[in-house]
Amino acid sequence: MMRNITTNTFHSLTWISASAGTGKTRILVNRVLKLLITGHQNILCLTFTNAAAYEMTERIHSTLSAWTTLTDTELKTDLQEIIHSNITAQELHQARRLFNSIHNISLSIKTIHSFCYQLISAFPIEAGISPNCIVKDLSESFPKIFYKTLNDVTIKHNISAISSEITEKTLYDLLYKLLSNQDYNPNQDLIYHKLNCNITQIKKSPNINQSNLIFLIKALSKGSTRDQKISNKLTAWMNLSEKYKTAKLNEYTKIFINTTSLEKKSISSIITKKTLNDFPQIEKIIIDIQEEILEFTNTFYANKIAERTVHLTEIAKCFIKLYQQNKQRLNYLDHDDVINLALKLLINPHYKDWILFHLDSKIDHVLVDESQDNSIKQWQIISELCQDFFTGIGTTEETKTLFIVGDIKQSIYSFQNARPDYFKPMCNYFAQKSNQYKILYLKQSFRSTAPILKLVDKIFNNFRQEISFTTEAIHHEIFRKHEPGYLEIWPIFHTENNKYNFLKNIDHKINPDTNLLLASTIANKIHTWIKNQRILPAKQRTITAGDILILVRHRTSFIDHIITELKKLNIPTLERDKFKVMDSIIIQDLVNLGEFLLLPENDLALAGLLK
Repeated sequence: MMRNITTNTFHSLTWISASAGTGKTRILVNRVLKLLITGHQNILCLTFTNAAAYEMTERIHSTLSAWTTLTDTELKTDLQEIIHSNITAQELHQARRLFNSIHNISLSIKTIHSFCYQLISAFPIEAGISPNCIVKDLSESFPKIFYKTLNDVTIKHNISAISSEITEKTLYDLLYKLLSNQDYNPNQDLIYHKLNCNITQIKKSPNINQSNLIFLIKALSKGSTRDQKISNKLTAWMNLSEKYKTAKLNEYTKIFINTTSLEKKSISSIITKKTLNDFPQIEKIIIDIQEEILEFTNTFYANKIAERTVHLTEIAKCFIKLYQQNKQRLNYLDHDDVINLALKLLINPHYKDWILFHLDSKIDHVLVDESQDNSIKQWQIISELCQDFFTGIGTTEETKTLFIVGDIKQSIYSFQNARPDYFKPMCNYFAQKSNQYKILYLKQSFRSTAPILKLVDKIFNNFRQEISFTTEAIHHEIFRKHEPGYLEIWPIFHTENNKYNFLKNIDHKINPDTNLLLASTIANKIHTWIKNQRILPAKQRTITAGDILILVRHRTSFIDHIITELKKLNIPTLERDKFKVMDSIIIQDLVNLGEFLLLPENDLALAGLLK
């Protein structure tokens, strides 16, 4: 399959859906190399991360460098992995000279954000930006704007309205998410409409049939001790004034429904069997009351959600306003701005044709990596860039191609508006526009052994709709069929009464926290492997620290715990690849020390230093 991908003719569209471990990067690199060997130029490779762009660039450069020193026979062998036909003398010569001429060839490998920034920088007047503006990540300015928002007098009442139900940390996270969807700007009426609420007809209590309730109270009062207790509770609530009835409404509703799950309580939990036999009509009365309470509860909570959402929206609007002002004052853009401005350039009817004409002479081949993580706007940008690829209209006679690689199952950037659900629709969209396309599915994993792949298939087939937006079975083909693999599933860690054998050597008193306990266990496990010279079958040698990769879901303090525990056992390990400077206690102390030395009257800085 790998050979077929790189050796077939240059279709105007090649779309590859490639599972993990199937060699996506190699496919992209070989595609670029084939284009270069066959004399093509004006190649644009779009990746999603700087790391991916760097890896692709490094692989291409190292391959071209190696080709300069290979013998003709060795070079032919390499080239035949990329080109389907017999290698000509011209192709051999072209392959050898590529390394020295790579900087003169129009080959651009960059993230889509980097490309968009380059685009708007080339047309600053049309984009409406100053030529010297810079790009900053939202996280750099977010904390400052957040606390400025909290102190804004115009939304003080909005913050007060939700302060009892939301923590500062939760509000921080919510605003961060909302900022990535700031194009969506709902008003109060739209919010209430979405939740099927009527702002002018908000009920403060459920409709109560007084005669039915009185009958129920009397019937219960003649029953068992339990019945009489419920009767007394209902009587006490019924005798309250309307104002206090609303305030004590929960005392009434919890008799009939489970206030946590919002489900009806069983009839037998409200009235005893004997009393029900004496008053059989009571069952329907109870059911009617339950129905009315549930209807009211759903409406009440919907209105409450709508009300809180309106407050949150107003806070978000204030935040966005302050954020935009800050960007204008300091002359910077964030990553969303870059995408938005680039898209506006490409779709603006006044000068889009001129911009596309300018780009057309520089881009003949577009390759897109990790396309499952594209947002809707990023797909629009790619579509605009390639709109003439399938029509035959352009500034050159070069056959233009679009080469897209992705895997819907591996989308991890939802917090950046990734839309994996657009992966298949966009494939269909480009296929309909192209008169010569090829769609390929790669499922053979070269990375993992059978036990791991079978477990992955078994688990994730239970969530196929959520993962791949289809009912098709998730299946990985195994390349390393006869190589051994090993899985060990650990139970959830608890610090109390832990009976698991592999924890018996760990001092629980020293590691009372489960994160510390897990980190210590992992480190001890690795230490045992290395100490006992465990054999790594794939390499036919003893295992080393460099063979081990520890994956975590989030960048939390757990990473620091693992690094610390590994160092305690003298196991070589990398440090954090990314961290916030101000999260370090040492840095905080140095900042406090500096502030105190500059202003000795700054007692707060001194207190922070001495704490």
